[in-house]
Amino acid sequence: MRKLVIVLFFVSLSVFMMYGMADAISGVCSGCHTMHNSQDGTAVDAAGPNSLLLKASGCPGCHTGAGVPDAPLVDKTTNLSAGGSFDITTIATDDSMRHDVQDISLTESAITTTPGNAGDSVITLNPNELTCAGAKGCHGKHVTGMDSNAGIRGSHHAPNATYRFLWIGTTASPTAVLGEGDADFEVTVSNTDHNVYSAHATEGISSFCNQCHGEFHGTLATETGGTVGPWKRHPTDYKLFVGGAAWDETQTNLQADEAPIGLVAIGANTTTSNYYQDGTIDTTNSAVICLSCHRAHGTANADLLRWTISSAGSSADTGCLSCHYLQR
Repeated sequence: MRKLVIVLFFVSLSVFMMYGMADAISGVCSGCHTMHNSQDGTAVDAAGPNSLLLKASGCPGCHTGAGVPDAPLVDKTTNLSAGGSFDITTIATDDSMRHDVQDISLTESAITTTPGNAGDSVITLNPNELTCAGAKGCHGKHVTGMDSNAGIRGSHHAPNATYRFLWIGTTASPTAVLGEGDADFEVTVSNTDHNVYSAHATEGISSFCNQCHGEFHGTLATETGGTVGPWKRHPTDYKLFVGGAAWDETQTNLQADEAPIGLVAIGANTTTSNYYQDGTIDTTNSAVICLSCHRAHGTANADLLRWTISSAGSSADTGCLSCHYLQR
């Protein structure tokens, strides 16, 4: 009888994991995990076994190369997703074009300190210290001593807890970054098919970037704390106004991938489900964010920019002129 109860417990647990958490993760457990790193007398991973019983070692095992079905790849050379690409062959060929991470054997040689590090950063990095996740990473939790596996642990089973597994803070109970991720990670993108970003002062994507790039964010960008201009650094999380008037949505393409906006209305206790994904831009809530100009992983342009500075003025809706339309 005791054996039957135990068997029924594990069967129920498996069903729960497969179907009860369908909104969190799909497929069977063995799609990602292996009990003993052995199948039919052959090692599942020749370099294994791996932490957390994973079939592949670390983030690159699923997110680079051939990857696994439905896992976004971070080293693509075509059909790039919102984060860009770490590919060093045709995309981010120079280390100034990407956020080098240890996990995929990239090394930063040019930058000696984190840009903006003198500000109110809470995560400080030396060269070659950045990882995919953990204490010195972007994704997952940033508790001291956590590597990528520890930092991201459990996140794939509850992806809706935070936008793209991004957290703000260095404690075990950090603040979740608010936003809504596009289903195909913006491989296809348009005014009605895109990520939704928050420009909230403490829960937005720019506040997340601010953890390392301290002086590049918020009121520290103003000449006198809190006042709106004249600017010393490019502002973030401020509503878009032009010449004192509301920003003109008909002049730009900011909801697509050229220069996406953030929304100051997305904050605590605000649902982001389908928030402004209908192509309508609310000028009273639109704000410039770090990702309006940059991508997170890498691009073919210096400083991980979405566009080249040299050609920023060559088109009416390209580069800087996407937002600064009065200067066209």
